Amino acid sequence: VAITESSLALEHPVLRALADKPEPLVLSGKKLVREEYSHLHLRRTLQSLAYLPLNARGGLLGTIEIVSFDGELGPDTLSAMLPLAEVTASALANAVDYEQERHSTLSSITRLTHLYDLEKVLNSTLELDQLLPLMGSKFKELLECQAVNVWLLESDESLTLMQQAGSDPTT
Repeated sequence: VAITESSLALEHPVLRALADKPEPLVLSGKKLVREEYSHLHLRRTLQSLAYLPLNARGGLLGTIEIVSFDGELGPDTLSAMLPLAEVTASALANAVDYEQERHSTLSSITRLTHLYDLEKVLNSTLELDQLLPLMGSKFKELLECQAVNVWLLESDESLTLMQQAGSDPTT
């Protein structure tokens, strides 16, 4: 067995059926059509195909696909595997939560590092002519944007464009 596609869309017939009704599904005999397992590259005759949904936190996370060449899979076989699917779904849900928390922590550390770098740059000089280009480039890098414009307020309460980092066609 070789898998020809690394991911399947939720519109895939079997996945749609599992999303609508997340319970074990067995396809065998006359119910088994090639379109339902077109993502598998097989060289033998398929007798049965079963899916154990991985349900966690009120939703479908994925499925365990079981391919059988020797005979049809019965409901007893799937019932015996349900605890495995429950533990697997819980483990996957926890892994996703952990990765999201880890990403959030790394993003926070990155933001703090950028702010520390910004503080160092802004305190490195007192000369406005040297400081303005640094401000524009550092804020552009920090905000991950296309352009930063530094406007200063004049004594007559008008604004003057003092520095531009990046390209902003509106100025």
